[in-house]
Amino acid sequence: MTTKWMGEHITNMRVQRGFSREQLAARAGWSGKSLVGHLEAAVRLFNTDHVAALLPALGRSEHVAHYQRLVTEAAAKGEWWRELLPKEKDTRKRLRGLELFLSFEASAITIRHYASYAVPELLRTPPYTDAVLRATEPSWAELRCALQPGRQAILGGTEPTEIQVVLDEHVLRRVAGGAEVMRAQLAHLAEHAVRPNVTLQILPTEAGIPAAEGGFSLMDMPAELDGHPGAACLESAVDWLCYERPDELRQFRRYWERLREQALPPERTPELLQRAARELVA
Repeated sequence: MTTKWMGEHITNMRVQRGFSREQLAARAGWSGKSLVGHLEAAVRLFNTDHVAALLPALGRSEHVAHYQRLVTEAAAKGEWWRELLPKEKDTRKRLRGLELFLSFEASAITIRHYASYAVPELLRTPPYTDAVLRATEPSWAELRCALQPGRQAILGGTEPTEIQVVLDEHVLRRVAGGAEVMRAQLAHLAEHAVRPNVTLQILPTEAGIPAAEGGFSLMDMPAELDGHPGAACLESAVDWLCYERPDELRQFRRYWERLREQALPPERTPELLQRAARELVA
């Protein structure tokens, strides 16, 4: 996320100053415009030397230390998914939406997720993940399974990401991979539901039609990314869609608040998970 945010900020500053990419490159002491273009498009990762050259060239020397710290912190965390994604150019282009989604997810301080058809991937067991993906996305199942451990790592560590989930009750009844796999998945949810950074609410069937038609993730970015409004992401049949405009995010936040009002309080979640496990047919 830092790479994308930095690229957008450099682009905005360059446009405000009326510089072309060639002009900015020349002011930074670089030959040609390609490096500026790659950094602005988030194709190439920023490093501290890039920041030290670009910010003074844009008349923003006072921001060098702040941006260098962001770049250093981002490098320490690493965009680990880049090594797992296919290297073939056309395939990588098709997965650009997924890569953007992973970047948002890794950077978020809070994730609010409405799960309408299956347990969200951040809270899945590997067998459940395998069963769901082989039913819905067999061509990408191996890749998505490989990505899961790195994605789920954000829920642990010394500064875990906060995640709030509204889970449609139908998800508890929809068996994936057989009764034993589903029973283990329900137990996994129960274990996570008591963690301090996890809030899990069930949207009961009797609540009627959900306030949102399909699942989505709503993510808040850290304050260090000055002015970033956050992102709302969802997976379509052909791509991962990410929304960043303030008006779009306001609509998703309205959906989220209405879903939370429809859902049962978190204190009821253990009881409902236990009931669903008992009702599984062996």
